[in-house]
Amino acid sequence: MCEEVLLRGGLVVRRGGSLEFVHQTLLEHLAAQATVGDPERNRTAYRSIVGGWPRRRRVAPLAAAESPYVDFLVSSWSGRPGFARLLAHWAKELNGAQYVARLSSEGAALPRRVLRAARRELFAVVRDERRDPFDRLRAARALVDLGDDRGTAEISAFAALPTHDLGSRLHAAEMLADHAGIEHDRLVAVDVAREAAGWFRQYVQPARTAQPGSLASFSVVIANLAPDELWRGLARRTE
Repeated sequence: MCEEVLLRGGLVVRRGGSLEFVHQTLLEHLAAQATVGDPERNRTAYRSIVGGWPRRRRVAPLAAAESPYVDFLVSSWSGRPGFARLLAHWAKELNGAQYVARLSSEGAALPRRVLRAARRELFAVVRDERRDPFDRLRAARALVDLGDDRGTAEISAFAALPTHDLGSRLHAAEMLADHAGIEHDRLVAVDVAREAAGWFRQYVQPARTAQPGSLASFSVVIANLAPDELWRGLARRTE
């Protein structure tokens, strides 16, 4: 009876002879809760993920890069005074600041000083013209995750500046199309996509036989920028 109720609820499905969660993130959340609720397992997880003091002082744990389970654990530890200081230290470099932004966007209640440290680092990276364009855009996108309006403004400015390479500007335009709620930013994205379409027609289309996949890939990028007729038209014009 209990099994049938769970199945009807849509959270689990029957695979083989057992029940499995449909949403693995929920499963990882419950697993993290179970770990935090067991003092010994929690200590073991902390040592495993955060590492010894010399290593933990250097950089955010690599294990956290693509693991909701680790994210949930880190969120639960963020209230510890010592761990909050560690998060603030991690936030003083790009990868750590980006990780803090991701935790915040997922609903983690992080200390204000950690968020301030992340914002300072991210904005410094965005404005540093010596940095790689991809890193600068990563930093701007992380500012958006932190709810900082400067992030979208910087992405828009990056996309509109002709001195940046077209590939980076197109990447910025994709970000604007995905996240911008301001008409001006959307128009910037349209302009960059239109410029890119013209560039491909001029330089890539004549060499289509040599690079048969290039235009198809570019058409997908353009079409994904926004689901309206303008983008579809731009995509068709590169075919």
